[in-house]
Amino acid sequence: MIIQCESCSKKLKVSDSAAGKKAKCPRCESVIVIESADSEASGPVDRAGKSAPARLKRSSGSDGTRAAS
Repeated sequence: MIIQCESCSKKLKVSDSAAGKKAKCPRCESVIVIESADSEASGPVDRAGKSAPARLKRSSGSDGTRAAS
């Protein structure tokens, strides 16, 4: 599946088995949580009617909470 970093918008190709795991974006090095393919299916849709790439969620700490923006 194709995902997109919320911080720098880099698109990444990851395997379905990576869902739910944490990773580091190779461009901006943000810690991210890879969403499952199921959550991608209910995500945003682009103008052509195709699902937009899933966005990666940043994780600010080891407790899984996100920092306020």
